[in-house]
Amino acid sequence: MERTTTITVLGIGGVGGYVGGMLARRYRNDPSVKINFAARGENGTAIRNNGLILKTVRDTFQVFPDKLCLPTEECGPADYVIYCLKSYSVADSLPGLRLLLHSDSVVIPFMNGIEGPERLKKSLPDHKVWDACAYIVAHRETAGKVVESGGYPQCYFGSRYADRERSGKFEELCRAAGINLSFKTNIMEWVWEKFSYISPVATLSTAYNLTNGDILSDPLLRDWLFILFREFEAVARAKKIVLPDDLATRNLNRMLKSPLNMITSMQRDYYAGKPCEYESLTGYVIREGKAAGISVPEYEALYERIKSGVSINPVSTGG
Repeated sequence: MERTTTITVLGIGGVGGYVGGMLARRYRNDPSVKINFAARGENGTAIRNNGLILKTVRDTFQVFPDKLCLPTEECGPADYVIYCLKSYSVADSLPGLRLLLHSDSVVIPFMNGIEGPERLKKSLPDHKVWDACAYIVAHRETAGKVVESGGYPQCYFGSRYADRERSGKFEELCRAAGINLSFKTNIMEWVWEKFSYISPVATLSTAYNLTNGDILSDPLLRDWLFILFREFEAVARAKKIVLPDDLATRNLNRMLKSPLNMITSMQRDYYAGKPCEYESLTGYVIREGKAAGISVPEYEALYERIKSGVSINPVSTGG
């Protein structure tokens, strides 16, 4: 008899809601695969009562996980834990995360940036933490409802230490659910390339509350963004990170494929008065630049603006 495979999605926000929703729909009648959600607060309560509603560019559907865990100890250990919390949540999430792990569990962090996954690896030295990145434009619209609006979701994962049989099974399970997921032997190059996109875009858009269309339609803002791309690239190359030669052009093309009204999750959280990832997406580049002797003056100016809160003062916007 085939052993049941358990996948737990920790954090049912935009990315977690999309990935978890797709998996739960595919395996809802399959006894060989169990899909659990670990959620909290009003979001968890809404999913427990009414299921998760996932609206994609193609369709809208409602799903219930095999288990909805409040708290995480209700789920029990899983074979794969898809970690979809923000980087600033790592420390607080560790006690609950450990309850989801057995000796051979794998954690796959779909997070923005580098710092969060690094913290997970350092905090879980006895467990497998693979590397991953996701290009998914999605957000939690209300408690229990996630909207995907990008139209081209893509996910990548891998590890130098990954058991190819286990990684192949995870890839197969996700792809069968309609998730565009690929294993990459050089995964850190893909993670850094994603970081090279989200960090400059989130930094500029958060500092001045700009949509994707605002930046694309204004030549001065586009030039400013390209300066940030170049500053980021200088820091990455100083760290011996391999990046494409046409990095800025690739990132601009990603913006052109995204909705004009798109805003970043960091920007959304910041203007909602919630904790946001400016330390891991903006501050990290500055700190690594200083360590490598690389000057990033535009990053520093925007970081100070975000940190000071001047961005949310309408009188100061645009100043």
